[in-house]
Amino acid sequence: MRTITSSSGQEEAVNVRRTESADAQGINGLISPEAGAVFGRVNVIHLLEKANLAVTLATEREEILAHASFFDHPVGDLVDQTCWEAFLQKHFSAETCTPLNTLFLHFFVADTDFATASAKEILRAVFNAVAELEHILLLSPHAGVLEEALEEVFDPLQRLTDLECSAFICHRQEHCPKLLIRPARVEDHDDLMRLFVDQTKVLSVMEQPYFLAELIQEQNEENHCAVCESDGLPVGFISVTSDVDLKQLHDSFDLSELDGLSKLDQIRNADPAAPPESREDPETPRTDPQEETQSTGAGKSSAVCIQFFVIDKNHETR
Repeated sequence: MRTITSSSGQEEAVNVRRTESADAQGINGLISPEAGAVFGRVNVIHLLEKANLAVTLATEREEILAHASFFDHPVGDLVDQTCWEAFLQKHFSAETCTPLNTLFLHFFVADTDFATASAKEILRAVFNAVAELEHILLLSPHAGVLEEALEEVFDPLQRLTDLECSAFICHRQEHCPKLLIRPARVEDHDDLMRLFVDQTKVLSVMEQPYFLAELIQEQNEENHCAVCESDGLPVGFISVTSDVDLKQLHDSFDLSELDGLSKLDQIRNADPAAPPESREDPETPRTDPQEETQSTGAGKSSAVCIQFFVIDKNHETR
């Protein structure tokens, strides 16, 4: 649960969750003329059945404060659903938007008092839940005026033509910035220990007060430690090593499909071709020289092993 504040200063504990069909009645009750002007007439049940992602903001009493539905194509018949990327680049300055990192807002409704706070909370939750998502677009053939809550979180999309439509964009960086990943430092020790206490029962860390500091301090070419940082504080830690016991793995598992987790030193030998003067059976087709690959040894390991991994539960999907 998180707390949001209304325009009048009232606080409310809320939860962002996947929308259920039972929410349809409550969502219908939030539809305003402003929503209709931008998104057109909406059949909520149909929308929920087709949406790639539909989320609802509800109170502890399960009262619905807001709802948003997201698709992988623009609203309505503005463009063929499978061709929107070329359409977008022709009419707007949006070169970084691709099917892999973009969703489209097809519907948003909210309680008037909590509209802006609800929009921000929903966008934060969506960016947090979909790790590869970088942009959310509002692209609709209905050229209506955005309600204040959406104006607060969306920016106009820069136009290259005079196409009549609603075109707005919001970016991950403004609502749920990517975590900073950096090498671990010894001074991170106390913050990281709190993560281990909260998230794990790793005895080697818990029973040896300076084990983690020593692990970080002794990093070298084979052993690396990294942290992910949010608002200046470490919220995750990983330690990896390239010192992998390949013999034990070979004894326990069939690694043939993975080349034995080794970089094999290989020599390619070519069969000598028959000299051109040699006599051959005319019925027998000529064959090209065949290459033969031989492994000269086990080679070097091509694997790394994760020794420790821990992350704050509020940042798991990131």
